[in-house]
Amino acid sequence: MSAMATMTKWGNGVGILIPKSVREEAGFGLGDRVRMEVRDGSITIYREDAGWTLHDLMKGYDGPPPEIIDCGAPYGKEVW
Repeated sequence: MSAMATMTKWGNGVGILIPKSVREEAGFGLGDRVRMEVRDGSITIYREDAGWTLHDLMKGYDGPPPEIIDCGAPYGKEVW
């Protein structure tokens, strides 16, 4: 698929609005981290996979359950 876009000033950089159809076909989701490479005058954008999740790290863990620590009442504007 190909699509047209216009480079637009965004702060000190430039932004390109990627059409939803292109984003979905490429498998990109909102909030995905991306990596960009420049080769021979072309920009290629890759999805940057996190490589792991908390679920992956804990898979197969058979140690003791985590200890719950009481930090007391909220102080300031934090939300518990």
